[in-house]
Amino acid sequence: VLVVAMLPSGISSSILSALLGAAAFQLLPWAAVPGGVSVRAAWCWQTKPAYCTLPDIPDGKCLVPGETEQRDLQAGESCAPQCSGGKVATGSACLDCPPAADPSKNPGCHDDIALGWWDPCGIGDVCLTPRTFGGGQYPTPGEYNCVEPGAGGISQTGNASQCAPSEAQEVEDIVGKLDASAAGLLGALVGEALIGTVLSLAAPAGLAIVLFKPGPMNWNVANVLAVLAAVAGLAVLPASLPTELEVKSTGTAAGIALLLTIAWSFFKLGINEVMGMTREAAWKIHYTFGAVALIFSIVHGAVVIAKMGGDAFGKVWWVFGLVGLILMLVGVLPAVFLRYNAFKLLHYAAFLGYMFTVLHMMEHAVVLKTVGAVAVGAANGLCLLLFFIQKIMLKTGSTAASVVSADVVSEQCGRHIFLNLNVPKYAPKMKPGQWGHLRVPSISKVPHPFTLVPADGQSGVKIFIKVGGTFTAALADACRGGAESAPQMYLEGPYGIPAVPSKHVTQAVFLIGGVGITPALSLVRAAAQQYGQKPFLGWFVRSSELLQRGAPFLEEHINREKSCVVLSARQSDSQSQNAALPLGAKHGMPEVAGWLREVAQALKADGHGAAMLFVCGPTGLAKSAKAAAAEALEVAWHIHVEEFLFLPSIMRSPTRSGNTSQPQKLGAST
Repeated sequence: VLVVAMLPSGISSSILSALLGAAAFQLLPWAAVPGGVSVRAAWCWQTKPAYCTLPDIPDGKCLVPGETEQRDLQAGESCAPQCSGGKVATGSACLDCPPAADPSKNPGCHDDIALGWWDPCGIGDVCLTPRTFGGGQYPTPGEYNCVEPGAGGISQTGNASQCAPSEAQEVEDIVGKLDASAAGLLGALVGEALIGTVLSLAAPAGLAIVLFKPGPMNWNVANVLAVLAAVAGLAVLPASLPTELEVKSTGTAAGIALLLTIAWSFFKLGINEVMGMTREAAWKIHYTFGAVALIFSIVHGAVVIAKMGGDAFGKVWWVFGLVGLILMLVGVLPAVFLRYNAFKLLHYAAFLGYMFTVLHMMEHAVVLKTVGAVAVGAANGLCLLLFFIQKIMLKTGSTAASVVSADVVSEQCGRHIFLNLNVPKYAPKMKPGQWGHLRVPSISKVPHPFTLVPADGQSGVKIFIKVGGTFTAALADACRGGAESAPQMYLEGPYGIPAVPSKHVTQAVFLIGGVGITPALSLVRAAAQQYGQKPFLGWFVRSSELLQRGAPFLEEHINREKSCVVLSARQSDSQSQNAALPLGAKHGMPEVAGWLREVAQALKADGHGAAMLFVCGPTGLAKSAKAAAAEALEVAWHIHVEEFLFLPSIMRSPTRSGNTSQPQKLGAST
């Protein structure tokens, strides 16, 4: 009705009359016949009589028992492949044309097909696009080819009238091999996940340091080994099977890779939560498997087109696979060129593409009915369903925030936004160090991640933000007038599994740069309560306002004697050089190695054998911390580097997003 109303008046009246007439025509049977009318729909053969067309195989023919020439098979007939010219047959020893249903049981459409693999190909008695089988397009009735001896063929020396493999043929069930390989790989991946879960929860301290110590781009040994093992399994799957299974094996590998990709993308209910892994670390695995899935999907598509040519587009479900691949490429490849807002919106194309590929896999599962196809299709379908459920949970759990105060402070080192929000239903769910999505519909359609700081009372949340991107700049402009001018805000989450406190250590050390202090504002208190001693803090900050705002959260919970807080702001941005600064802070430049060495000696003197080193700040600070910890050997360091990046960084090294187009999480540029 809306569409008709928008049309020019001269046209809309004609269309409206047509629509009303069509509706009346559809309702007439219900008005004329009490109780309505009964109708029946059925899938029918598109040829009369029903028959199957056989393929033209070079030097080959498929013979009905007792006959010497190949012909079309009637419904229910079978034939045995035969090869000439010295070639031997490979594949199925018998091709079966599906039978038609019993007419007495299907009145009104006596040509109903009994099996479900057949694809209607036209209207009436003529097949508009004739389908052949036996050449690989429809594997359920069988398929064959004629090859040179020694090329993997199966000698057809038996009696063709029996239409069954002879004992001399020793036919291998290659589809069974694919099923076994797919089931084995899925089982191995489940086993790998279980081993990872056990190690993350119960690994001894020494082994935990080796496995989970952050390395280049903050990948640890456990992550690298797990991803390499999974990728190796995916590569071996098609490589270890006969060439006749190239289409199916590459498709199975691509389907499993896509399953791994979506499994590591959950905000809630994800495998990373079971394994005690942070959301940021899980995203690295997500986009790594995403790249692997795209590679396998491209290979699968190339193999299908090379094998089947134009027939690869003969069914809408097969076309869904290509559409899904294109959408996933569109939604992923521009990541290295886009800012957070644009990429998040474009990335929905990749998710839409995944839904198309799931439909593609489901069709294969229904048609082929093999263990591998059903397992991969069902696993992806279940994962997609769970993803939708957790998305609905997150969106329906979005909480409107009342802005108590919104302060925008400008200094020579930049601008900061200090939000104080009242969210009674949200704040009680928060844990120290967690982060949430801040959604401001009037500024951006995309929610942005920030660390959550508990405010006074049970209903308050504070967010400290450094302005550095388009979103934060727009938010700062909107909050210039304080709470009165602040736009409507919503919070989603909270998310994250904080690394502190850890059961492997007896003390914690925080090494922080700038606005990276936000997770520590709640974690230092949790660490002090867990270990019974106040943790050490090294905080190197340029904003005197950030120092003033953060100090009340820290001063009662840190070891003031051994902590080191350095304010490197210009004098015009801070108090007088002689004025007392919060937390005993001093003006100057940071010296990480010397301070960490003193802390290590103090820890050893107090009897601590292992300590958590929590690092949050620029990439340079993280590198300095790792190097300093390698020299301060008085204690065993469990290093955790809190990350800022929320976009793939495979093609570039992580950098502080305040200086790049990438977003930060921890109250920094987005």
